[in-house]
Amino acid sequence: MKKEKVLIIYPKRENIKEIEDILSEKGLALNYFIEETEDEVKIKVYGEEDILYTLLHKFGEDIKKELKDIIEFWNTPERLLPYEFIDGVIINPDPKNIIINLIPGLAFGTGRHESTKIAAKLLMTLEVRNKRILDIGCGSGILSVLSKKLGADYVLSIDNDQQAIEKTRETAALNNEKIEVIKSDLLEGISGRFDIIIANILPPILKRLLPQLKGVVLPESCIIFSGIYKDSLQSMREEIVRYKFNILKEEKLNNWYGFLFSPANA
Repeated sequence: MKKEKVLIIYPKRENIKEIEDILSEKGLALNYFIEETEDEVKIKVYGEEDILYTLLHKFGEDIKKELKDIIEFWNTPERLLPYEFIDGVIINPDPKNIIINLIPGLAFGTGRHESTKIAAKLLMTLEVRNKRILDIGCGSGILSVLSKKLGADYVLSIDNDQQAIEKTRETAALNNEKIEVIKSDLLEGISGRFDIIIANILPPILKRLLPQLKGVVLPESCIIFSGIYKDSLQSMREEIVRYKFNILKEEKLNNWYGFLFSPANA
């Protein structure tokens, strides 16, 4: 198994967007967190050791950065502290008094990233009880478990990464929730129709997904797209409309966006 590390970058505020663009190009758009105080900005990037080593040379020598083992940065007591995911939903990795149990999995997020929070907030605006849910790009399984805890009758979680499949199964088991988990490249081999579809992935993949949705939606289905950075907002909005969907709601958190939309004939 490849070793996971954390790269801590201390950029000037005017360099943040440049660094975020580089992280997106490297496929790490969902693997970093920004911490800002009045005196300092930190960007903490989680990933495999060899990938993070290559990033060290991408930033100028005037930008301070350090590569650390996870244990030095995020020790066990800190990892076991509960934290608020969104309003009214707590994630707690300690299996006592749990609302959502989650063992932090660095490769697939812990619910701290804006895009996951946006998807969850949009999900919380819907009537989920007794509905059929499809979670595309399920990652750690947080949104799948949240759907079940909101009363979903059936949840199908899919991802093209075997580690994500195993992580979602683990999260479902920790929460005593029955979730069907399947390895699939987007909707390849997926049949049936769903009341709510969630996709928390990057815009190029969301755009590939849009024309496939017609095979799994109902006339009144609700679709949640998240993982959209501000520079892709307008093009994503135009693509959703182009494929005959009505945008019902937009959600923003920092520079990240999500959409709630339905088929135009609804």
